[in-house]
Amino acid sequence: MKIPIFQLTYCLDEEQKPGLCFPSEAKETSNPSLVFGIPVLLGYDAYWGLPAYLQENQFYFPVNINGRYAEVSASLEFPNLVFNVPNLKQQITFEMDLPQFFPPPNITKDQLYQIYKGGQPTFRNLRFLTLSAVSILAMDDLYLTNRIVFVGYTPNYGEINREYFNSQG
Repeated sequence: MKIPIFQLTYCLDEEQKPGLCFPSEAKETSNPSLVFGIPVLLGYDAYWGLPAYLQENQFYFPVNINGRYAEVSASLEFPNLVFNVPNLKQQITFEMDLPQFFPPPNITKDQLYQIYKGGQPTFRNLRFLTLSAVSILAMDDLYLTNRIVFVGYTPNYGEINREYFNSQG
């Protein structure tokens, strides 16, 4: 299955519980930080299912190249996803936000993943494993020299198989 990296931000739900939502859904303006995340689908969301999930699926990043939509595929170099930028000899690496020792003992799903709390019914209660760019400077340089931006999937940017995500609810 081809699965996109999502662009999200931290937010609170109606009960003031923290989670993730799309930036356009965030009500709080005090935390404009963006985070990228891998949606972890049902059946794989226990920590022991994560390695198989990462190996069995193809992950891609929706990017903007000179104003045009494109997708950059990842290669898995656990605990990293490495993206080879098209037509360049440059890689952008994202590290999975995992505990130092994996698999960790006695960890719950809520400690390992962030839950989607936004208003898109397709993604309600979907769990995400967040990612951190290893080098923000490399991403800045990619933009300045080649006008390439790692955007991530949002309701306004990117393409996904919505039917597959709907079947996860």
